Amino acid sequence: MFMLLPYNVDVPQERMPWMNWVIIAANAIVYFGWQIHVSPEAWEPYMQNDWDFSGMFTSVFMHADFMHIFGNMLFLWLFGNAVCAKLGNFLYLPIYILMGYFAGCGQAILTDGYCLGASGAINGIVGLYLIFYPLNDISCFFLLFIRPMTFTTSSGWIIGLWFLFDIVGALSGENGVGYGAHIGGFLAGAGLAILMLKKCWLRMDELEVSLLEVMGWDKGCQKKYRMRPGVDMSEGTIWHEAKPKTYAQEGPSGSKNPIMRKEGYKPEDDVIVKFECDCGCIIKMPAKFAGRKCKCSHCHEILVVPGK
Repeated sequence: MFMLLPYNVDVPQERMPWMNWVIIAANAIVYFGWQIHVSPEAWEPYMQNDWDFSGMFTSVFMHADFMHIFGNMLFLWLFGNAVCAKLGNFLYLPIYILMGYFAGCGQAILTDGYCLGASGAINGIVGLYLIFYPLNDISCFFLLFIRPMTFTTSSGWIIGLWFLFDIVGALSGENGVGYGAHIGGFLAGAGLAILMLKKCWLRMDELEVSLLEVMGWDKGCQKKYRMRPGVDMSEGTIWHEAKPKTYAQEGPSGSKNPIMRKEGYKPEDDVIVKFECDCGCIIKMPAKFAGRKCKCSHCHEILVVPGK
């Protein structure tokens, strides 16, 4: 027996992702309030059947059984909350529905017949998450035969592994799983996230590192924050890339590289506040965020960033 399930993602959220909660509630209402009370034959008019675009919409709120909806809502809770908080609640809903349509198209390309489930749309959200947060940690529960264990690794590795599972499943021709929907949704989500960052429709915050930055593709507006040469991030010193109307200061002792500061720079912009959650987790945030809310990545407690 093999099982690999995530149970925590390390992404502080400054915005309450209530739209994701609404989507989870809608899925739960459809399944527990209607599906389990009628025969599966009554589901068919609302399931996707090949290129039925109305079915592509309604089928993403339906599930085959309890384990199906449990697994999907677990992934949507973890990854959807982070992505919804990043995009904003009102933008998140149309993007989620769009991911469902791309997933439906992927499924129609690979296989014929009826299908249902939110996993394709959720994979689109996971694709967005991968581009936004490839280095953020994911904690997973792992069960191999009868030996359970937990581990934590970077998002890029574990999401890449899940995507590889979908590729292998699609090539094997295995039935019963919508691999086409998974692949179509994931590629659509990743592609949309790249487009949003390249076109500067969305900007990463100071302490966030996107996949574009990891790969060295952030040559446009996203290339904004870097560390001073020779200074560890624990010291909390961040420097801003030169822009119009900037001035230079001398770099660290022995460094030939000047530190480029924006006009209007204040020394307190460099300060990192360290504080401890009640669970014992140490959190680091820029001092300029003092008074704003953040979320503990360990216990999920909502905290207020203290002053210096």
